[in-house]
This record gives sequence, structure tokens and C-alpha cells, in this order.
Amino acid sequence: MTSQIEGRVLLALDAYNQGTIRSLRAAANTYEVPFETLRQQSKGRLSRQEIRPNSSKFTKAEEELLVHRIMDLVHEGFPPRNSDVRDTANLILKNRNPLKPETVGQKWVYNFVKRQPAARQCIQQEV
Repeated sequence: MTSQIEGRVLLALDAYNQGTIRSLRAAANTYEVPFETLRQQSKGRLSRQEIRPNSSKFTKAEEELLVHRIMDLVHEGFPPRNSDVRDTANLILKNRNPLKPETVGQKWVYNFVKRQPAARQCIQQEV
């Protein structure tokens, strides 16, 4: 779902919750959003952007730990490169399951930086 539709869904939910629009179906028609999406989100279901993908190798806490490690390195005067971040991520995975260690893919650091804006400006891009 695009951010434009997501924004309209939030506006429709807000109008419904404030009583400006009496039914979810009318709110969906007024704001031109899918009724089922509006109904699910009114029941508390998270939007697709807020849900962690099933294919994610790290928990939210592990990703935050990695961001903190990156910030620590930057404050110490050693901005990490992509390879440093990849090696650290692989070390976390190895420590989690030493008998069958996983590794992150080639584009994992790129996607990680997209997910974690705090890390975006800290990682040195390798040439």
C-alpha cells in the first residue's frame, strides 16, 4: 500500500472515530480507500509498513543493538564500513546459533540502512 493510501486510511479512521462519518463503509467511500483495509485497521491490525517481515533474520532488539554498536563506533572515531556492519551482523547470527550459523546477504546492509535511518549517515559507503 502506498503512503498516499496509508495517509487516507488514517484520515478515514480519524473521521470515523471522531464521529464525523457514521460508518466505516461511508468513510472508505469518502476517502477512496479499500473498505477491508479500513475495517481491519479499525480493529487494531497493524499496517503492512508496521509489521516486521517473516523473512527478517533479526529481532527488533537485535537491530537496535546493531544501531547502538554503529553509533558507539562513530563516537569513538571509527565510522564503520558496509563490510564491518555485515561482519557484525553475521557475528550476532553466529552467536545465536553456533551449530548452524546463518549469514546475511549481499544487499542486507543496504536494506538495513533503509530500515534504520539513524545508521544511514554513520556507515561509510565502500568504493
